[in-house]
Amino acid sequence: MAKASTLAENLEKELECAVCLEQFKDPKVLPCLHSFCKICLEGLVGRKSNAWMLSCPTCRITVEIPEGEVDSLPVNFFLNNLLSMMSLHGDSGSSSLECDLCDNGDPPVNRCTTCSHFLCEFCTQAHQRLRNTRAHGLVSLEEAKRMGSVAVTKPSVCKEHDGQLLKLFCETCDEAICRDCTIVRHREHKYTFVKDAFAKNRENVLKILSETKRKARFLNEAIDRVSEKKRSVDLGSEKTVREVIDCFQNLTASLNSRCEELVDSILKLKQAKQKSLDNQQEQLETALCTMQSSVEFTEKALENGSEVEILNMHKQMTDRLQELITAIWELEPCAHDVFTFSADDRLQQMITNFGSVTDRRTCAGTSTVTMGHGSEGVMYNTLSGQRVEFTVIAKGRNGKKREKGGDTCEVEICTQAGDVVFNDSPKDCGNGMYTFCVTPNSTNMQYQLSVKLNGCHVKGSPGTWFNEMWNLCSDSNNMNLTNGSLKASHQYLSVPLQRTVRGSWGLYENDEEMFKTKVPFKWSNRGPILNNKMAVFGSCTFSNAKHSWKVRLYNISDKFAFGVVKFPSTADRSLGLAARWMWQSNSKYHHSLAPQLSSIMNCISNDVIEFYLDCDTGTSMMHNQRTQESDTWQGVKGGVRPYFEMCQQREAVSLTWLENEDDVREMWKEKKDDFMEFS
Repeated sequence: MAKASTLAENLEKELECAVCLEQFKDPKVLPCLHSFCKICLEGLVGRKSNAWMLSCPTCRITVEIPEGEVDSLPVNFFLNNLLSMMSLHGDSGSSSLECDLCDNGDPPVNRCTTCSHFLCEFCTQAHQRLRNTRAHGLVSLEEAKRMGSVAVTKPSVCKEHDGQLLKLFCETCDEAICRDCTIVRHREHKYTFVKDAFAKNRENVLKILSETKRKARFLNEAIDRVSEKKRSVDLGSEKTVREVIDCFQNLTASLNSRCEELVDSILKLKQAKQKSLDNQQEQLETALCTMQSSVEFTEKALENGSEVEILNMHKQMTDRLQELITAIWELEPCAHDVFTFSADDRLQQMITNFGSVTDRRTCAGTSTVTMGHGSEGVMYNTLSGQRVEFTVIAKGRNGKKREKGGDTCEVEICTQAGDVVFNDSPKDCGNGMYTFCVTPNSTNMQYQLSVKLNGCHVKGSPGTWFNEMWNLCSDSNNMNLTNGSLKASHQYLSVPLQRTVRGSWGLYENDEEMFKTKVPFKWSNRGPILNNKMAVFGSCTFSNAKHSWKVRLYNISDKFAFGVVKFPSTADRSLGLAARWMWQSNSKYHHSLAPQLSSIMNCISNDVIEFYLDCDTGTSMMHNQRTQESDTWQGVKGGVRPYFEMCQQREAVSLTWLENEDDVREMWKEKKDDFMEFS
């Protein structure tokens, strides 16, 4: 019974208009699919500009009502059916069902299953007498109740043609029509039977309904997440409030403890002073008492004694009085009354700005990890043996960099073989940035970098890069290659030396091919000597992917130049360089443009230049570590090589990593079989 009562209450709630809070009367459906009484909607219609508008009381969507006629809105048929069902199943005294054929207001006793009308007793008899209706099927109200919703469903009739059933569906106008409509308003329109149109449209409605339900599930899940987040906000705020209270209680306890210490020290000082003064006072009082008694004795002796008696006591009295006169006592208080409290006002100033509360949080999905001074979030292939610096930039959900640290940052770097080479927490710079460095020594190996902030991967993590192996080459007898051809020095030699150019991991189509086949580098006898300058170039041609390397400069002159170049084909190599993107004398050089002022203004000996080449975007960047100045070149196309031009003796460049050159030389000695020598 309780379940049935609850069901009835829910049904009554569903049949209640949200405007008048009463049972629906002639419910109409708005385009937003919310329903209200016709009379309630008529009270909400208002003229706005040149149109009649109303705002849905539930969702606030604005609806245009043609000519202000609410009656033009569709009827909510299933609400009407529910109302009829409730009336049918209600008590006879409370039922709102009336005869559909007469105006007497008599309650129905039967229902015609043919014309779908409820009939009172009088109309039932008339229905059975009339020639047109006496063949109709009649059922009692009890039988109608057992029939369910079918018993209250009324046939749809045309509003324009009285009594005509809507048996056709106009596909042109997308509405149900009667037979008369096909020859009047819907002439030459495309139409079909309602039954056929229903089957087709039902599938479309079911399909859209399924998609809507799926979207509704997403909304429910989103609501659940929002509700969960609200609970988390409550818990988080309570936790933070407790942290603030605990912090200030601890500070208060520390202040109170310090206060007690200071008060205790004051009391100890007071006690010591009082004790000293008490002792002094006691000594002075004793001395005064002694002096008074001696004075009193002498005075009485002089008053009461005879001359002989006084003379006999003369020496004793004078000696005693003289002793008292010459006695030394500390007449000034032995302790002062000054107590000074000194407080550092910096603490008071700090309290004003002590602590901060923020609702900003690092979003790992927008945070990035950057290699050196390359493009943010980009991984470049590296040169074996060179140290690589990484910077993790913590950002908020809006993509803006955080200004404070404190995040839990986890970093792991492993080789393709699965060996972990770095697994530690980076340095927290306190400004939203975290730094770490690693020296990848496994040549021709793919490394994987995993970076997490607060347990979640940052953007692009895990990412991979290749650790490449290449060296320096030159065709000039005046260029001395040392340290496994990692260092090139310009010098004039009086005796020509046998020229040897070390092999490379040369030309390749992609990173994987680079590590499969060693291709010896070959160079013509002419060599890339331009304008009497000695040329040094990398042994690798970079045609795709992203690459980085570092070079230390030694004893450079004003004419020293560095950058990347594209060599011509083998047949045309004597013609010099095909294209170049270089720095020289504070200027940027591009083969097809006039020189431009460089951002790198001052290169000197021992400077370290970082190179970042993105063959995919045609971008080359160069960065001076000392001055923190950078230059960028666009339009770098085709296979290019690292390139250096020297014009005076003792100029040199080195790929050997700077802090540990001896170890690097040993590494290259161990890997000498990976290179090929040829004359």
